[in-house]
Amino acid sequence: METANSTVSSSGWRSSPEELLKLAKYSTSELKPVCQELIYGEYREDIKLLELDATLLNELEHNSKLTIRGDTSDNAVLCTFDKTYELKQAITSNSLLLAPDLLLPTQIPDGDAENESITVRSVKVFSAIHDYVEARPIQPRLRRIKELLQRRLFSTDGSAAAASAARADDKVTLDSLLNGVQASQAEIVAYLEKIEAFVIDGSWTLLDFDYTTTVLEHVLDLIDENSWSSDCIPLEEVVDTLESIHRREVLRHVCRVFGHLEQGGSTWQRQGRQRDTGTIIALPRPPCGTAPGVLLSR
Repeated sequence: METANSTVSSSGWRSSPEELLKLAKYSTSELKPVCQELIYGEYREDIKLLELDATLLNELEHNSKLTIRGDTSDNAVLCTFDKTYELKQAITSNSLLLAPDLLLPTQIPDGDAENESITVRSVKVFSAIHDYVEARPIQPRLRRIKELLQRRLFSTDGSAAAASAARADDKVTLDSLLNGVQASQAEIVAYLEKIEAFVIDGSWTLLDFDYTTTVLEHVLDLIDENSWSSDCIPLEEVVDTLESIHRREVLRHVCRVFGHLEQGGSTWQRQGRQRDTGTIIALPRPPCGTAPGVLLSR
């Protein structure tokens, strides 16, 4: 053991803790009986520090997945399951030394440094950090989703866009969106719902406006023919009757967008609504035997 009488550091420099304390104008009564000597050696350049707020720290402590997203032309973002954070480099005026073997005061047993010999530990410094990365909450960057889906509008079963979307290498899946969009999974799913996207042939898509109008008119004509109450329309019968004209997925999607599914999805309650795109569709409750009114505008 190295003692207070003779201390030799791993670098070959000879001194004693008492001499150092005297130079620093410290009394041994103020210290614990362990001194730690920092040894500077070969630095590691592959280490970055990331500053986390309480929310992100809690995510890590509970083994949640954190993902960094962004193309080469993007500023990187950090995503949890439901939040997005911007990553920014910050400069620190004081260098931060990384010494994994350094003992914290709470890890050193209490003792009487004034009356006991002082043990000297050599601790290697692995890196000196002059900057770190901050994670700041931001709004998700979702515009890329709509731009992508608008190039793949589903209009008719034989449309070029539908055929292109059906190819395995051109499908827009949740995984492909997670890889290319700077937002969390929950934020992406919520946005797909907001813009009324749906899945057909394994790919997310949007319905063409004119095609949506055609499908809705066919549904309303069928309701009128059968004199169904607008509060309780048999969804499965609607889909079965019109599937020779339109895809079942399209029919279900249109009914979901312009009404409510009731009784576990077996019945449909239609309603008028104003869409985010500026489209207004009025579906007033018709008198018995009267065709439902339809008003469409862009």
